[in-house]
Amino acid sequence: LNAHGSDFIIAVPLVIENLYKKVMQTIKKMPAARRSLVGFFLKASQVYINATRVIQGVSLKYVLEAPSPLRMLAYWFVHLLLKPIHMLANKLVYKKIRDQIKIARTIVSGGGGLREDPEDF
Repeated sequence: LNAHGSDFIIAVPLVIENLYKKVMQTIKKMPAARRSLVGFFLKASQVYINATRVIQGVSLKYVLEAPSPLRMLAYWFVHLLLKPIHMLANKLVYKKIRDQIKIARTIVSGGGGLREDPEDF
Protein backbone atom coordinates (compact mmCIF):
# COMPACT_ATOMS: atom_id res chain seq x y z
CA LEU A 1 0.00 0.00 0.00
CA ASN A 2 2.81 2.43 0.84
CA ALA A 3 4.68 1.72 -2.38
CA HIS A 4 1.81 2.18 -4.84
CA GLY A 5 -1.11 3.78 -3.02
CA SER A 6 -4.76 3.36 -3.86
CA ASP A 7 -7.87 5.37 -4.68
CA PHE A 8 -10.10 3.05 -2.69
CA ILE A 9 -9.58 0.52 0.07
CA ILE A 10 -12.08 -2.01 1.42
CA ALA A 11 -11.10 -3.40 4.79
CA VAL A 12 -12.39 -4.77 8.06
CA PRO A 13 -12.74 -2.27 10.92
CA LEU A 14 -9.53 -3.41 12.62
CA VAL A 15 -7.40 -2.33 9.63
CA ILE A 16 -9.11 1.07 9.51
CA GLU A 17 -8.74 1.55 13.27
CA ASN A 18 -5.01 0.74 12.99
CA LEU A 19 -4.60 3.35 10.22
CA TYR A 20 -6.42 5.85 12.43
CA LYS A 21 -4.19 5.05 15.42
CA LYS A 22 -1.02 5.52 13.33
CA VAL A 23 -2.19 8.91 12.08
CA MET A 24 -3.10 9.99 15.64
CA GLN A 25 0.32 8.84 16.90
CA THR A 26 1.98 10.95 14.21
CA ILE A 27 -0.08 13.96 15.27
CA LYS A 28 0.84 13.40 18.95
CA LYS A 29 4.55 13.57 18.04
CA MET A 30 4.18 17.03 16.46
CA PRO A 31 5.32 20.17 18.28
CA ALA A 32 2.63 21.60 20.59
CA ALA A 33 1.67 24.58 18.40
CA ARG A 34 1.32 22.49 15.25
CA ARG A 35 -0.53 19.74 17.15
CA SER A 36 -3.02 22.32 18.47
CA LEU A 37 -3.60 23.73 15.00
CA VAL A 38 -4.15 20.26 13.53
CA GLY A 39 -6.48 19.42 16.44
CA PHE A 40 -8.50 22.58 15.77
CA PHE A 41 -8.86 21.73 12.08
CA LEU A 42 -9.83 18.11 12.83
CA LYS A 43 -12.48 19.15 15.38
CA ALA A 44 -13.90 21.90 13.15
CA SER A 45 -14.08 19.47 10.23
CA GLN A 46 -15.82 16.87 12.37
CA VAL A 47 -18.50 19.39 13.44
CA TYR A 48 -18.87 20.53 9.81
CA ILE A 49 -19.27 16.95 8.55
CA ASN A 50 -21.87 16.14 11.22
CA ALA A 51 -23.87 19.28 10.32
CA THR A 52 -23.62 18.45 6.61
CA ARG A 53 -24.90 14.91 7.22
CA VAL A 54 -27.94 16.29 9.06
CA ILE A 55 -28.66 18.79 6.28
CA GLN A 56 -28.38 16.05 3.63
CA GLY A 57 -30.64 13.76 5.66
CA VAL A 58 -28.05 11.01 6.09
CA SER A 59 -27.27 11.46 9.79
CA LEU A 60 -28.02 8.41 11.90
CA LYS A 61 -28.85 10.75 14.78
CA TYR A 62 -32.12 11.74 13.12
CA VAL A 63 -33.20 8.46 11.54
CA LEU A 64 -36.41 8.15 13.54
CA GLU A 65 -37.33 11.79 13.96
CA ALA A 66 -36.29 14.78 11.85
CA PRO A 67 -34.72 17.75 13.62
CA SER A 68 -36.94 20.71 14.45
CA PRO A 69 -36.87 23.66 12.02
CA LEU A 70 -34.93 25.74 14.56
CA ARG A 71 -32.34 23.01 15.02
CA MET A 72 -32.11 22.57 11.24
CA LEU A 73 -31.44 26.31 10.95
CA ALA A 74 -28.66 25.93 13.52
CA TYR A 75 -27.13 23.09 11.48
CA TRP A 76 -27.25 25.26 8.34
CA PHE A 77 -25.53 28.08 10.24
CA VAL A 78 -22.78 25.74 11.47
CA HIS A 79 -22.42 24.28 7.98
CA LEU A 80 -21.99 27.70 6.36
CA LEU A 81 -19.71 29.00 9.11
CA LEU A 82 -17.33 26.03 9.10
CA LYS A 83 -17.23 25.28 5.37
CA PRO A 84 -14.22 27.58 4.69
CA ILE A 85 -12.37 26.13 7.68
CA HIS A 86 -13.10 22.59 6.48
CA MET A 87 -11.86 23.43 2.98
CA LEU A 88 -8.66 24.87 4.45
CA ALA A 89 -8.27 21.78 6.66
CA ASN A 90 -8.71 19.62 3.59
CA LYS A 91 -5.79 21.35 1.88
CA LEU A 92 -3.50 21.70 4.92
CA VAL A 93 -4.23 18.61 7.02
CA TYR A 94 -6.26 15.95 5.24
CA LYS A 95 -4.17 16.07 2.06
CA LYS A 96 -1.04 15.31 4.09
CA ILE A 97 -2.83 12.49 5.89
CA ARG A 98 -4.05 11.00 2.60
CA ASP A 99 -0.51 11.27 1.24
CA GLN A 100 0.85 9.55 4.35
CA ILE A 101 -1.52 6.59 4.26
CA LYS A 102 -1.53 6.47 0.43
CA ILE A 103 -5.33 6.35 0.06
CA ALA A 104 -6.54 9.04 -2.29
CA ARG A 105 -10.32 8.94 -2.11
CA THR A 106 -12.36 6.46 -0.10
CA ILE A 107 -12.14 3.86 2.64
CA VAL A 108 -14.97 1.32 2.91
CA SER A 109 -15.44 -0.67 6.10
CA GLY A 110 -17.16 -4.03 6.09
CA GLY A 111 -17.51 -7.15 8.15
CA GLY A 112 -18.33 -5.49 11.45
CA GLY A 113 -19.07 -2.30 13.32
CA LEU A 114 -16.66 0.62 13.16
CA ARG A 115 -16.03 2.88 16.15
CA GLU A 116 -17.27 6.44 15.76
CA ASP A 117 -13.90 8.29 15.82
CA PRO A 118 -12.32 6.49 12.83
CA GLU A 119 -15.63 6.64 10.94
CA ASP A 120 -15.89 10.44 11.28
CA PHE A 121 -12.19 10.86 10.58
